[in-house]
Amino acid sequence: MEQKPPTQDTLPDSRPHRDSDAERIGSAPEPRDVLKFFICSRDRPSTLRRCIDGLGKALREASLDGQAICFIVDDSTRPEFSAREHSIAGRADSNGFQIEIVDRRWQDAINERLTGLGPGPLTLLRSATRKLGYGPWDLAGVRNFAFLLAYCYSNEDDLVVFLDDDILLSSAVYRGRLVEVDGASLIRELMASTRRGDLVASGTAYSGQVDGSVLDHLRLVSEDMLRLLSLDPDGGAPRAQAAVLLDELRLFPATLPTRLEFAGTRDSLEGPGISGALLATTPASLHSHFLPRCYNEDWIWLALLGRPGVAINKASYRALHASPPQREIRSAVLDYQNIGEIVYRAVRRAINDAPPGCTALEQCEENISANDFLSAKESVIREMHSFLGARARIERSLAGWPDEGDMRVSARNALAGIDRYIEDALMRAQAVNHAALHHWFRRYLTDIPAWRNLLDRARAMLFEDIETHISSHR
Repeated sequence: MEQKPPTQDTLPDSRPHRDSDAERIGSAPEPRDVLKFFICSRDRPSTLRRCIDGLGKALREASLDGQAICFIVDDSTRPEFSAREHSIAGRADSNGFQIEIVDRRWQDAINERLTGLGPGPLTLLRSATRKLGYGPWDLAGVRNFAFLLAYCYSNEDDLVVFLDDDILLSSAVYRGRLVEVDGASLIRELMASTRRGDLVASGTAYSGQVDGSVLDHLRLVSEDMLRLLSLDPDGGAPRAQAAVLLDELRLFPATLPTRLEFAGTRDSLEGPGISGALLATTPASLHSHFLPRCYNEDWIWLALLGRPGVAINKASYRALHASPPQREIRSAVLDYQNIGEIVYRAVRRAINDAPPGCTALEQCEENISANDFLSAKESVIREMHSFLGARARIERSLAGWPDEGDMRVSARNALAGIDRYIEDALMRAQAVNHAALHHWFRRYLTDIPAWRNLLDRARAMLFEDIETHISSHR
């Protein structure tokens, strides 16, 4: 899914720094009635099964006193994928916890049950969520539906954990390397740090694939290439590693070159320190506000949660982000990500220096302006211009490798293709209407009170339905 906070009135030229909000945590877990997991998944049953198996192993090793239930939000676009997800639920006993599949039929039943809310709440429900199994991939819309489920099917003593289907909570081999993961300790940390009734969210950093945008990965892989080229050209290892990275860059956009991080690497300095890929939170936090329908929706939600500096906790144990290879990176993907990046940076700019006692959401509602979006847009554009200089820097570095004429030609061709892709995206980023984007975000903020009312009324209508639905599927 992701990830990006400035500490001054204006954003820096480079990517924003990771929030200092993320505190290191760890103490004895507070007892919970029920631990409820929500996993959104689309057309990746094999990936989902690995996630569920890892979760089951971590829960068994954690030896928790309370009950654990996992809701899989099935966004499958084809019946065979949905059938395989239902078969995973049939293996619940072997995993040691209860699994429920929330598919489009269950979603339709919920929507039918909520027709009595009236046109206003139903309009918000349709605009904030997305119909499962239809349309292009839209994680924010599916996550908002999961937010609704989690709030309506939980009480204030429950811990709610959102988990992407490519996150593993047990040790596994990924991209040819064994990655050690202590999922049991991670779960206990998340439970200890996520206090009942508070506006709080807890998460962690990841080994494996960096949880970043297309531009993040292109930049990071290019920087790795430059670092290798700065080493002694007579060394065999740098030469071989540079050739591997060059092969990855040459395949773009058919395949995304990705940065991998393993044991011993430092946490990224981008974003709020945690993300929606593994997020433990409270029903009170879900009630606070919903996710905007854009890229970086989880970072924006986290930035607006509670009081700055105290609402976000970061565990010391890592999970594994075992994402499958990403194919066919179309230009619309980068445009979508750039819009979300502008929104996130505008929000961070607006909530800087919030006065004591003021929540981030209050500060944002009071201060965010079109100028914040203009500044954020200019920051993204500067970053894209900076990336376009990577080609010249790599070519200059390759000049120091006298016996690598073929590599220089290959690098020139590969980077020229990437530059054309970025240049086209840069023109579209320059055309973004920052005032219209500000207006759109203002409407999102205006809808938040209606979201809270929607959740309260929906919970009253749906809370008892869950037991009936689950019992009918046993």
